[in-house]
Amino acid sequence: MSANTFIENTENIIRSIYDDINTYSKEANVTIIAASKFQTIEDMQIVYEAGIDNFGENRGQEVRDKREFYINNNINLSYIGKLQKNKLKYIMGVCHIIQSIDSLDLAEFINERYKAESMFVDILAEINVSGEISKSGFSVEEAESAVNKLSKLSNLHLRGFMTIGPLTDEETIIAKSMGIMKQLFDNCKADYSGFDTLSMGMSNDYKIALANGSNMIRIGRKLFGGRKK
Repeated sequence: MSANTFIENTENIIRSIYDDINTYSKEANVTIIAASKFQTIEDMQIVYEAGIDNFGENRGQEVRDKREFYINNNINLSYIGKLQKNKLKYIMGVCHIIQSIDSLDLAEFINERYKAESMFVDILAEINVSGEISKSGFSVEEAESAVNKLSKLSNLHLRGFMTIGPLTDEETIIAKSMGIMKQLFDNCKADYSGFDTLSMGMSNDYKIALANGSNMIRIGRKLFGGRKK
């Protein structure tokens, strides 16, 4: 695929995603996160110039290696992968929000590191809404208790939830899980100030997520289109 074709395709894809947001979402504002795992800075620049200024990375080393791109372009960067404690140093000062807080132990560790540097960061609690053992995150049953504890950490600002939909092609199953997630989000939103983000939906299921109240979608494969390097 040529560079010009990739640019044109990217612009068309972004327009189609916004059309889907207008069609499926009832939320006033929906944020598109460009999930840029393993993508080149050249292709990321094209996506950025096409109008996307929110990106998401899954690996601390990639945040480190792409640091100048993110900082120079004033991009809002999310960390969306499982975070190893020894990789936290790579994302501090670069990531604006850590979406994958999957345990109180991890949150407390991050809080102490940020406190030591007099820094603050937004976070999302990752919820394993489907209960699949292959996924990380708080269970639905422990979510509200986790929110109560996370909200008290001094240098972390809890903004909401992140979840990954069930690994199935059955849309009714996906929709049911996402409906549960939306209800949980609304319950907590009523009780906690600043609780405003439900990050739910990826390339394969973002339309279902939008229909079930997501206001942040994480799009990788659809945006970057599997371009051959």
